Amino acid sequence: MELILIITLLGIMAAIAVPTISSWAPIYRHKSAARNLYLHLQKARSEAAKRNVTVNFNFTAATGTQCQDESFEFKSGSGESVMKYHVGKGFRISKPAAGKFPEGFQMNGLPVDTSIEPVPKWEIDILPCGGNRPYRVTQTKAGGLILEQP
Repeated sequence: MELILIITLLGIMAAIAVPTISSWAPIYRHKSAARNLYLHLQKARSEAAKRNVTVNFNFTAATGTQCQDESFEFKSGSGESVMKYHVGKGFRISKPAAGKFPEGFQMNGLPVDTSIEPVPKWEIDILPCGGNRPYRVTQTKAGGLILEQP
């Protein structure tokens, strides 16, 4: 009798927990996609310094990616592939309305576009398709990268 009661209680607790856990899954996938973008940008920056080359990247036109499975290549100034970045299915990359996409990193780890002194600031947003709450990778004035949710 006690075993049946315990199994029943576990079944009720599982029925309550499953919907809650399944609602968390998209949040964690979004955060994981944002961390992946952040880590690839950090790696591109360190590869530029390590190889003593400029590392360029282009996330398609000025508007960003569509909601499709897309991959982008980070290339050295000579066109050699440094690494690839894959935007996960169900996510898109965009730039904030007032921002612009970065062009890449110089061999000192600073951004390629030096037309704005001392260091241009840029931001990249990654959003779930149909969502409007982005995670944002921002380049600081000192050249570092920050992952945040504005």
